[in-house]
Amino acid sequence: MLFDHTTETIDPDLTQVLTIGGTGALELPVGTSAERPPDAIAGALRYNSTTGAVEICSAPGIWDGIASVPTFVPKEIPTGVQDESNTTFTLTYLPIEGTEHVYVNGLLMDSGVGNDYTIDGQNITFSFSPLAVDKIRVTYFR
Repeated sequence: MLFDHTTETIDPDLTQVLTIGGTGALELPVGTSAERPPDAIAGALRYNSTTGAVEICSAPGIWDGIASVPTFVPKEIPTGVQDESNTTFTLTYLPIEGTEHVYVNGLLMDSGVGNDYTIDGQNITFSFSPLAVDKIRVTYFR
């Protein structure tokens, strides 16, 4: 079935269930948070490329992320220059808040102001400058 219009309605049969068969995939519309359709109705689905999540419209102008199973990221080596002066390193993904475990040379670091490091989004800032030979690893859920 191919549609040429911007809006089409498919009415399910008497079972009131729409079944999409096959082994392929359902391709959702993709856009940033700024590109959300302002007049979307409750139940509309889309993939938000800003947040990296599927979201559902609960009312016009209100979009909620659909919960997904967290992905475990083991022993990531964050990016950043280890030159004995740099203190900021970046993770590949945005960790779920409070799930990160930061290790330097196998020792678990304590997070928070006044401790070993702070984290803001994907950025880890150490309270010290790791040495070039230090082994930094971060484990977290995203």
